[in-house]
Amino acid sequence: MAKLSSTLRLFDAHCHLQDPRIFDKAPQLISVAVDSGVVRFAVNGTSEKDWHLVKQLSELHPCIVPSFGLHPWYVPGRTPVWLEKLKEFFEAVPSAAVGEIGLDKGSRGREINFTDQIEVFQQQLELAKSLEKPASIHCVRAFGDLLKIMKSMGPFPAGFILHSYLGSAEMVPEFSKLGAYFSFSGFLMSMEAKKAKKMLKTVPSDRILLETDAPDALPKSKSNSLYLVEGDPALTEFLKAQEQSAPTGSQQSTLLCSSADASTLPRETLNHPANIQNVLDYVASLLGISKEELAELSYRNAEHLFSFKGDAFLVLVFGIVYQQQEKSSNNAGIVGLMAFERQVDNSYNRHCGDAWNFRAEMIIRRNIAFMLPRTVQSGAARSKDELGDQQRPQFRPSVSGVLDGIESSTYI
Repeated sequence: MAKLSSTLRLFDAHCHLQDPRIFDKAPQLISVAVDSGVVRFAVNGTSEKDWHLVKQLSELHPCIVPSFGLHPWYVPGRTPVWLEKLKEFFEAVPSAAVGEIGLDKGSRGREINFTDQIEVFQQQLELAKSLEKPASIHCVRAFGDLLKIMKSMGPFPAGFILHSYLGSAEMVPEFSKLGAYFSFSGFLMSMEAKKAKKMLKTVPSDRILLETDAPDALPKSKSNSLYLVEGDPALTEFLKAQEQSAPTGSQQSTLLCSSADASTLPRETLNHPANIQNVLDYVASLLGISKEELAELSYRNAEHLFSFKGDAFLVLVFGIVYQQQEKSSNNAGIVGLMAFERQVDNSYNRHCGDAWNFRAEMIIRRNIAFMLPRTVQSGAARSKDELGDQQRPQFRPSVSGVLDGIESSTYI
């Protein structure tokens, strides 16, 4: 398994590290994935039973962007107060997105009342719009229904993800007009290559995302290019059967060290979040661009999408700016923020490194027009024009640095 260049940054735009099949292994999976170049993980809840686990993971691992939602498969098991519970999680975790939600008419989804699916989906879409949060959407064999609903409720300025997108090329422009981002996983390898290439070519470059959907969607890559989940029961049974059927002295049991296609592995084989690099390679090859270009492109698309208005860090930074404003006069606020920037830059490596930086940078960049005037105006400070471009600070703080020093007077 080739390790990606340390300069590459990858954002897993949709996964389920809270899944009971891998939850206990999540710290190890995250560590390996980070070493392979993954900087951020958008972890999506699926039901009332796992929202608390998503929250727990996001608190333990700052590189996780949490999302809460009711997946169509779990609509029948919802409680009468499910929506109230969902709202409570967003109140507790303002930085969370909405997901996984959606519609499903596939082999599993067709067993679930579709009217109920639509009702639950629309309620969550309305919540996402009212909270100005992006939503991660699951859609299987229901793209016509989905587009009709999205058109009736859209557009969606905060954006939404069509996760593991396998829809037609013809629908891409229609969804794009409404604010869609298109996320691709290992499932893309199940689509006929010519059709997949045509569809990918229609997706705007600023709307492309990459994901693993781990622990599902194992890429159909060469076995020796994949990261496998240690202790995977499906894999254990598979290897045991291989050993029992192999002739004495045969090396058949070393399949995973060979170049055999992963399609020979059991369907239940767990996917590792580090396998996003296989998705990267495949999508880049279909688009005819380098994996370096696609990695950076998809990363920046994800950071833009997830740097939404409700982010908790926005509140945190504004709180610091407010304290600075109250305690400073003239241009002291600007000087203080420059010192603030230097100190948080020095501390971020103690946590997830760049895993925190994108969020802080994007939120502040989007809101600098609000922040800077408030700081400058405190104490009848000089105008922005008098400061000059060279004297304005470049805001590149990290959330981990803020958390380290939030109670330290050096930040205020």
